[in-house]
Parts: sequence; C-alpha cells; structure tokens
Amino acid sequence: NIGRGVGRSEKDAAEWYLKAAEAGDQNATYNLAMLYLNGRGIDADYDKAASYFEQLARQGDTDAQNTYASLFLDGKGVKYSPETAVEWFTRAAKAGDRQAMFNLATQYRTGGGSKQNDKKALFWYKKAADLNFAPAQNAVGYMYAEGRGTKADKDRAEVWFQKASANGLRLATKNTDALKQRGAFSLIRIQTGTEIRSDVLTDKNIDLSQWLQ
Repeated sequence: NIGRGVGRSEKDAAEWYLKAAEAGDQNATYNLAMLYLNGRGIDADYDKAASYFEQLARQGDTDAQNTYASLFLDGKGVKYSPETAVEWFTRAAKAGDRQAMFNLATQYRTGGGSKQNDKKALFWYKKAADLNFAPAQNAVGYMYAEGRGTKADKDRAEVWFQKASANGLRLATKNTDALKQRGAFSLIRIQTGTEIRSDVLTDKNIDLSQWLQ
C-alpha cells in the first residue's frame, strides 16, 4: 500500500488515471483518454485515446460519444468516416449533449457524413442554443441572416448574434457588425470538451490510495 498520493504533474496524473481506469473508474478513463489525445503528461497516442473514448461512449457517456465522434472526422485512432461521426453525434445529441447537438447541426449544414439539410441543421442549432450554448446561438443567427432552413430574418439574426455575444463569443459581435454592413459571417466548427474531470492536475490533495493497493 503506497498510501496517500498527490498528483502534482500531468505525468503523475497519467499514472494515477491508468491505475484508476484499470479499476473501472469512468472519470479516470475519460481523463486518461484526454491525456492520450492531447499528449499531456504522456506521449500522444490516438489509438489508445480512441479505444478509451469508445469504451465510455458505448457505456452512454455523452462527452465521450461527442469526442469519439469527432475522431472520425480527423481519422485520429480510427478510420476516417464522417458517417460514423454523425451516428455518434446523433446518439449524444438525443441524450441532451449540447456540443453534440451543435456538431450534428454542423454536419447537416455542410453535408458532412449525411445528406445536406438546412432545416435539420437549424433544428439542432436551436436545440443547443436554447441550452445557452454560444456557438449554437451564433449559428442560429447565421441561419436567419442567410435564410438557411428558414425565411431570412435580419432582426432575428441580430437577436441571436447578440445572445451569443452576451455569452462571451466575440465572433458573434463581429457577425452583428457584418449583418449591418452586409459582410461575410464566421462560424465555429466542431466543438469538443477539453477539460478533465478530476482535481488530480490541480494543487489539491486527493486520496489516490484506493487505486494503488
């Protein structure tokens, strides 16, 4: 029994997460996948990241489903397949994940992995926007501004751009100006989580002994 451990570096954290993941801890598995994906504390390994994300995705973890889906758009650790990405985005979106809703909408808007469909794109953008997701609010503004999936409505477009701007999305402020000046609009593409789910990478002391027996 090593006793109490304090993870004060990403390298240490990776070791703790591996122990905890092997013991079946879902949050540790997610964190380990994130470290492998981003090469934090350990060498990046897309195959391992994809494997861990898939494990969690099949258990119904919507954050993992969303990130796992995004890997299929880049071919990281999995075979490039926009169609498979859409399948996993759909699972997470239907389960209420707002990032997945946004990503699914983007696939419908661009025709990536599915038949291009502006009405479905607007539907899912609105679903995420109603959950106060700024990138989706900005996208709804764009859809109204361009008349995609709905009748063009500059007033509604401005309302949605302003909502996104109020939520801290600077891009939306530029889009408000573009709306008035008939300029080009900018959108954010794929959204995935970047944060881990534990205090191990902070300066807080936590008891890791349960994973080090």
